[in-house]
Amino acid sequence: MSKIVIIPSADLTFEAPVRLTVHGKPEPVEVRMLFRHKSLEAATAWRSSEFPSLAAQFNEIIAGWSEEDFDKPYSVDALAEFFGNYGAAPGEVATAYAKALMESRVKN
Repeated sequence: MSKIVIIPSADLTFEAPVRLTVHGKPEPVEVRMLFRHKSLEAATAWRSSEFPSLAAQFNEIIAGWSEEDFDKPYSVDALAEFFGNYGAAPGEVATAYAKALMESRVKN
């Protein structure tokens, strides 16, 4: 039996599926992203905090992505390029992140 860690380490990450709208595809494409854990309070603050760019903001919660799903390794520049080309992606990523955080709370 595993124990629940009440205060997760600051470097805790988890992988979660993200369904992305892709031009020319009739259905969303599912990719895997590696997210940084944040407490409910920190995640709420993240959404309303100011950052120099959208990519910088999302880099606070994204630690990486599956290189099987993307044609470039994860970086802030690659994320900015991705968001610039797929306008719905920031909202879809934020939704997947929130869902993964809340589901883990429900499952635990």
